[in-house]
Amino acid sequence: MHREYMDQVLKLLAEESAFRPVGWSAQEVSEFRILVQCARAARLDTDLRNTRMLRIVPDDAGDSSKGRATLSSGRVLNLTFKNHSSQCTVVFELLITEVETP
Repeated sequence: MHREYMDQVLKLLAEESAFRPVGWSAQEVSEFRILVQCARAARLDTDLRNTRMLRIVPDDAGDSSKGRATLSSGRVLNLTFKNHSSQCTVVFELLITEVETP
């Protein structure tokens, strides 16, 4: 499966083994890289969606081309699946949640 990244940080995290974004734990980095490796190995979006350890859930709006993967820290990645005639692509996007101030 082809991979695209909506964020330069995710792209660097996937492609540069020494890169670790500010605020990311070693466990988060590891979990993200496992997700990317599984996407690389997958042929179809269902291969990736059905891998239980990745914790990919369907999109809340019911869009079948979208899903979400949550890292153990609670950081959420939006996944968009594009199925073209002979190629399948997953687009990774980091969901930025607003933090409430007390």
